[in-house]
Amino acid sequence: MEIGKEEKDENLFSPDPTDANLALAWLRIEVEKRIRKIAEINDVKDTNRGVSLLLHQLVLKGFFDESTTSGLANLLSILNGVQAITKGNQLIGILNAKIRFESKKKIAAIISA
Repeated sequence: MEIGKEEKDENLFSPDPTDANLALAWLRIEVEKRIRKIAEINDVKDTNRGVSLLLHQLVLKGFFDESTTSGLANLLSILNGVQAITKGNQLIGILNAKIRFESKKKIAAIISA
């Protein structure tokens, strides 16, 4: 690498910036990928385990301090919550549509009887 030139980070800001939900999901995935890569580089066994366990192992190896680990864990928890809310809202919308459809069928059956 030349002096004064930085390597370009792969996938930096790749999602559509106008879709906040997509951007947050992307950020969660990218943070988790990098934590797994750091764990792999630091010879943490079984990098397919949960991210919180990997963070704990990285603290034990001295790569992260407790404060950094806590911040990363909190960020991932928030990002998971945002994604759960988004998916939850979609699920509720689907279920509400089913309720409306079934209600209309029942009313139609009563009227035609």
